[in-house]
This record gives sequence, structure tokens and C-alpha cells, in this order.
Amino acid sequence: MPNPKGMAPVSRARFAIADIKVLYFETALADGGHPSSYQLNEWFWNQTLAGKMILDFQDAARVANDKNLRLIAGSLVPAERTYEYLQKTGEE
Repeated sequence: MPNPKGMAPVSRARFAIADIKVLYFETALADGGHPSSYQLNEWFWNQTLAGKMILDFQDAARVANDKNLRLIAGSLVPAERTYEYLQKTGEE
């Protein structure tokens, strides 16, 4: 995909993750339920394949040889989710 107007890779990754989250959140709300934002975030990060994939991607980017990937890693996932992920994987 061409880089829109010279957008930085970090921004492109953030927008892609935001789009994935919106898709999941809209799907979760489609049945007319009214979960809180806390409930939606808990569900997304702890129970969906997309949440796990993003956390795994961030973890791989964090230790990548590529400088751009390492830069992206610190800004893809909320800090509390990163901390929880690292606790689960034993990497505190």
C-alpha cells in the first residue's frame, strides 16, 4: 500500500490498530448491548484473537533488529496492557 502523504510508519500502525479495534467494538455492539468502555477494552485485549495478535506483534517489534519496528513497539498498545502481557509471559 502506498504511504499516504508521507505518513510515518508509527502513525500507520496506530491507525491500523484503531481500525481493527473499531471493527471489533462495532461488531460487539451490533446486538444492541450496552457494555462500558472498560468492558469492551477488557474483552478486546483479553479475549479476542486480534487483541492477542496486536500484543504479540508489539512484543516482536520491541526486540526487532529494525529501528522503525522498535520505535513503533512502544506506542501500539496501552501501557497497562503491555504490563499485563509482560507479566503473563514472565518478562516483567
